[in-house]
Amino acid sequence: MPRWVKVGLLICLVGCILFFLSQENGFSALKPLLGFDKKYRMEEFLQDQHGVPRLRSLVGQDEFKKYIKDSPYLLGYSYDGTYVAVMVYDPKAKAYRINLFHTGRQKSEETVYAPLKQPSQQTEASESSVKHPNAQEELLSLTQEILDLGYQIKVPSSPREVPVNESIAVKGEKPWEISIKQDDRFAVLTAQRGKNQWELVRFPLEEDEVLAPRWSISSPPSPGNKVTVIAGARSSKRGLRSLVYTIDPSLLSSSWSESHLNERLTKVLGKSARIVHRGEIENRQGPQSILAVQGGKTLPSDSKEILYRGIVDRFVLLDQKKNVYFKGTPDGLVGKKDHFLDPSLSRSGKARFRLLLIGKKVDGESVRILTVDQLNGQGQTIKTYELKWNVEKKVFQWIGKG
Repeated sequence: MPRWVKVGLLICLVGCILFFLSQENGFSALKPLLGFDKKYRMEEFLQDQHGVPRLRSLVGQDEFKKYIKDSPYLLGYSYDGTYVAVMVYDPKAKAYRINLFHTGRQKSEETVYAPLKQPSQQTEASESSVKHPNAQEELLSLTQEILDLGYQIKVPSSPREVPVNESIAVKGEKPWEISIKQDDRFAVLTAQRGKNQWELVRFPLEEDEVLAPRWSISSPPSPGNKVTVIAGARSSKRGLRSLVYTIDPSLLSSSWSESHLNERLTKVLGKSARIVHRGEIENRQGPQSILAVQGGKTLPSDSKEILYRGIVDRFVLLDQKKNVYFKGTPDGLVGKKDHFLDPSLSRSGKARFRLLLIGKKVDGESVRILTVDQLNGQGQTIKTYELKWNVEKKVFQWIGKG
């Protein structure tokens, strides 16, 4: 096989997403964690105190492999803090998986791989290594080049590690706290400042996943007082999956704290309203959108594209200013100013709704669509609506006319 074909195959193997983060050396903004002892600490693997550790030095350490099976490892940040590289052990690939995550878009950009051992240490004569004796060396070199040149992962970090279900205080002009806890099938990241609390993100957990025993926090080398949180979703079959989120404390405004949101939802939906999805947080106005429901139940889903699925008595879609854009009522689906989307439907007072919110990428663009089935008193679908997220206007719009 020509060498360029092998290189191409390796580049394909090295493909598509990141996930975890931490901090610069000396995270002085965090309270010391007294009495928290761990067998392996991230700092033990920072051999080069003047830069990001080289992959060749990391993969050659048996202790590193033991550590990374239990917790994601923050490799480093890009110069401007835009990207962070996080390593985990991938039992299916039998290799180290390195996710490259965009700290502003809160999304993984690429995933690359590194061999479990230094090429010179390879002792098991796998079919691949017999046919391609230089494949492991090429993979290691290509991955290192992608990190160095493609994403400029040059800034090391010494993250603070925290036991799961415990919070950590962050100093600043206005001190605040961060915690991440498992809530049923979600890992929920929250921030608190004084009496105000904010739910920042809910990471869905798959059926056999639980939160790893510790998570970490670090400061990216970017303007402001941002912090990056890295946690792990652990499966006995699939190993670790990285959960990564970068927080900008300047965006934490009381106008969208949990108490204010609950007050608004109680007014438009009732006391038993619960939030099932929140849009991205780009400014001090809070999430771009909020989907809240009342009554009914959440239905199981088997796809990561499904953001919410359930049958509910009532629901509401709020925009970033907390205005009602769409509302499911016992008489049907209404838009702004309480105008019914389909006035021809009878208003029985017994309408319920089947909701399916999907988030996916189409031609590189993020697409969110909420499908609403209006049900009659017998549970039959009498009308289906599609509400699509308008990226420019930052609102859901009805596209299911007719």
